[in-house]
Amino acid sequence: MRPRPPFVLLACIFALSACSAQTDAVQEAYKSVLDGLVRDAQGLEPASSLLEDRKITEEELKELDAAFISCMDNLGFPGSSVTLAGEGEVPIPTDGRDSGQAYQDCQKATMASIIHSTFWDMRTNPENLSQDEAIFRCLKRFDMLDPNLSLDEFSREEDEWMKTAPRREDGLF
Repeated sequence: MRPRPPFVLLACIFALSACSAQTDAVQEAYKSVLDGLVRDAQGLEPASSLLEDRKITEEELKELDAAFISCMDNLGFPGSSVTLAGEGEVPIPTDGRDSGQAYQDCQKATMASIIHSTFWDMRTNPENLSQDEAIFRCLKRFDMLDPNLSLDEFSREEDEWMKTAPRREDGLF
């Protein structure tokens, strides 16, 4: 595989998004992940209740975000918020206190980050494929790869390309 400019990587990301429409089989593909979350959420509300049906909705994420924010408020760190990706944002306290432990405690108490992450995984990778396999299948579907190329060959070539890809001075592509 020959080196590709960065815009080809962006095209691949957009193509992968087109391949990721949610299907009815999502819960089955994520069964073991969801079962693990249900087990880990026992006794933790609202996580336990929202995972009970092994589905995660945007409304449930809002409830989860509110629980995380409330937890931070209760620990003395008001003004926290949650990003679309589920990461908590905590303002730096003016009195110099470290909010790091409170953040970790609230993440553990609500499971907010892991539930958000699973939600987005289920949306963008409904078959729960490895990253290489998801990209490979999508690129094949859009006839962007040689039809005879195998997943193993693609993975090897992708790894080799990543080693030789041009990078900026800060190490990013």
